[in-house]
Amino acid sequence: MLKFVLSPRWFYGMDTISAVIALIITLVIAIFSYKLYTFCQDKKYKYLALSFFTLTSAFFFKLLTNVVVYYEVVKEKVVGNIVLTYSVLESSDLLVSIGFIGYRFLFLAGFMGLFYLLYQHRDRKLFIIMFWLILIATWFSLSNYFFFHATAILFISLLFWYYYRVCKTSKPKQVKSLRYVMFTFWFLALSQLSFLFVALNLHFYAIAESLQLIGLLLLLYNLLTIFRKAKC
Repeated sequence: MLKFVLSPRWFYGMDTISAVIALIITLVIAIFSYKLYTFCQDKKYKYLALSFFTLTSAFFFKLLTNVVVYYEVVKEKVVGNIVLTYSVLESSDLLVSIGFIGYRFLFLAGFMGLFYLLYQHRDRKLFIIMFWLILIATWFSLSNYFFFHATAILFISLLFWYYYRVCKTSKPKQVKSLRYVMFTFWFLALSQLSFLFVALNLHFYAIAESLQLIGLLLLLYNLLTIFRKAKC
């Protein structure tokens, strides 16, 4: 049986709540982005909406692994004249695999979309290379989660670096909001880095989930602020 549960026992259920909040946040950003696209007809909002809808789908698959694949089974065991009834938590390997593959592929694809949006790359060869990188990282992450989180760190660090450079060249009035977005990707990168150390201590899982949630909440606040000031 495949074993994917890396959360400490005291954190059981909290990662599901975190995934629900992350799904809602990315969905809200995607909807607002799409509304701006329909109003302004600016393709950057279209690609932004597509990227966040992809991330929303990723967190849906994460919920699939956290909720659907684990189910309670009631069993009975006869010990002498006594019938013991107890429940155990079992999982479906197939659903676990589908959930994790879906989550990891779409998570990386969403951030790859943000990378292309910000850096404005239109090179098909680079796109193909990036796409294959995501496929390879997703496949090998089934046996070793390092590949997935290392690739996620790569994409998120590039987004952080983009906003770091923009902050250096922007006007003082613009720097504040841009700096908040930059720190969003800082938290998200730290989150993925923390996931790498789960094998050493399960508490890193809780730390990683918390950092990811902080990053997404910060991103929601800043993007909604920027959307309100957006002009076509």
